[in-house]
Amino acid sequence: MKKIQFLQAAKFFAINLSLLLIIGTALTGCQETNKNGVKNFLITQTDYDFPALNEAYTRVSSAKVKVTNDGNTALTAAIALSGTNSGSFSLNTNSLELPANKDKTFTVSHIKGLKTGEYKATVTISAEGCESKSFNVSFTVEPPKVEKHLYIAFGQSNMQGPGAIRPSDKENISDRWKTLNIVAGTYGSETRAKGQWYKAVPPLIISGSLTNYLGLSIGLSPSDHFGRTMVTGTPDSITIGVAAVANGDLALSSFRKTHGATYFSPGQGGTVDGIIRTNGRPSDTERSGWTRYTGAGYTSLYDAIVTNVKLAQSQGWEVKGIILHQGESGRGLEDKTWVEILKEIYDDILADIGLEPDSIPIICGQPFGGGKVDTSTGNDGGANVGNQLHIDNRIQTTIPNAWVISSDGCGARTGNQQPDGTHFGSEGIQLLGERYGEKMLEQVYGYTN
Repeated sequence: MKKIQFLQAAKFFAINLSLLLIIGTALTGCQETNKNGVKNFLITQTDYDFPALNEAYTRVSSAKVKVTNDGNTALTAAIALSGTNSGSFSLNTNSLELPANKDKTFTVSHIKGLKTGEYKATVTISAEGCESKSFNVSFTVEPPKVEKHLYIAFGQSNMQGPGAIRPSDKENISDRWKTLNIVAGTYGSETRAKGQWYKAVPPLIISGSLTNYLGLSIGLSPSDHFGRTMVTGTPDSITIGVAAVANGDLALSSFRKTHGATYFSPGQGGTVDGIIRTNGRPSDTERSGWTRYTGAGYTSLYDAIVTNVKLAQSQGWEVKGIILHQGESGRGLEDKTWVEILKEIYDDILADIGLEPDSIPIICGQPFGGGKVDTSTGNDGGANVGNQLHIDNRIQTTIPNAWVISSDGCGARTGNQQPDGTHFGSEGIQLLGERYGEKMLEQVYGYTN
């Protein structure tokens, strides 16, 4: 009996020992697998909505995604986009090499140039032997925000329009290029009312006869091709407008807020109410310009500018810059320099239209011949004393946001008694206007050729 019990106990022990050995072997093998071959990764990103932008957007938004290898085996994570709008998004990489217990990042972005609508895609991260992870991205493009950007133009004859209007100057003008009419009259073949907007078909400033006293065709202003250049260089959501005040022979002091009327007091030269006029100023041509604008109901040339700018602002237009062409008649005063008068006018305009000092660019065109004292025809009227109209922009010592564009290569007017060393022809006016536009695109929108 005892022998039988002993044999049964021994058999039980042997069986259980075998089971323990089998289990022990199995457990040892599992630990080895965990130690040498665990693969897994985590991601931080959940579904992501990019900030909505309007259709004129130029910047791209990105989301950074971290992938962590929390296993003990190196792995390669593949990254892919899928879905109907997968082509509307981009990845900075299609794979990540991840050492054990390390993390790396990738970015997903929407692309440029998408039209109004909602775009969705799925980002999937996968690795051999691991469960794939994914999240959704979306981006909404809103309808383009309509913007109206206003530019002020003023000056004398080369701003008013000394060039003949060619057929090409009236062709292919965008509906996004507008002029705010300052004085009622007939402009070319169109009757325009005071204070109303029109498609900017030249002439923009000269009304009535487009032939001057020499029998030359006139009417083309730098403003024309300035605006065309601006339209070409800006998004379709932006309309470009101009409020232009100019007349032949106007000295810069004609545009002053204070003492504008005093400058046009009877007689020429001399001291009037504390201002010292240059001998021979104001001229009869200047007086005709003064009469044109005051006869239209403005108290001064300055008032013609500011009144119309305020009108435009009340209609949602945003003032972005100023273009000036003046210098041939100089300053008109003997007690102030040209650049001092310009600063005064510029500062007064900005204050009266509610803008911060020096907040918008004023771009000055050189007189005919390059505006250099040593090569000019003498028709800079003293405006270029101290090389203030040199393209090195030394004018910024006085007006920090003033810029000078070159007139080199801008050809002269031809015909009866021409060239006169003062006035640009149509080709020169076009080139000058394009240079105004290129500089303004650079300063306001950051665009460069």
